Amino acid sequence: MSLLLPLLVTGVSYAAYADDLSVSGWPWKIGLLVTFACFVAPFVICMMYRRTNLLWVCGLVQSIGVFAVYFFFGIFAYFYYFMFAPLLPQVRCPGLLGGIALTVYWIAISRRSVLHTIKTTSFVEQAFDENMADLRYRIQPGMMLFERLSKERSPFPKIYYWIALGIAPFYLILSRLHSLIRQLFGEVPDSASLPHTGLASACGVY
Repeated sequence: MSLLLPLLVTGVSYAAYADDLSVSGWPWKIGLLVTFACFVAPFVICMMYRRTNLLWVCGLVQSIGVFAVYFFFGIFAYFYYFMFAPLLPQVRCPGLLGGIALTVYWIAISRRSVLHTIKTTSFVEQAFDENMADLRYRIQPGMMLFERLSKERSPFPKIYYWIALGIAPFYLILSRLHSLIRQLFGEVPDSASLPHTGLASACGVY
């Protein structure tokens, strides 16, 4: 998973942003760099801490897969679009700032939820097996236990998810429609300005 998703980002980014839209080669290069980092990082960590049995090292290795998932669904599916797609500044800037704000907010919510679960539940007592010589943590049972004890809730109503999922496809379809109209009728306003043009026409501005 930690290699498949970044590789998928690399291929789709090249097809969309470098080949189809021809706006930038950075998206697929970033995806290739992240793929290489996700491939090399476990070996580097293993070489550095191969003689230790530290719990945070195990968490560090596991976080590589978590980052790969976020890179696909968060950075590629959202930030790539607002960074590299041909959009108006009035659309690009609010999209990027809103994504950054939501990411920071979600990190804060997740941190508070984890600390709350550790301090107020029996997670530590049940997840760790303490012996005379060492302290053991079983990853899979520990994850299932945490999911059962954690009371984390989504801070956003479902309507916001539907809006976020609908923004990018709407503009992609609009771009395709703009290209088709251009082929049929000649030059038309820029695709990013079509919604504003239509709204202005409806209000009698044009």
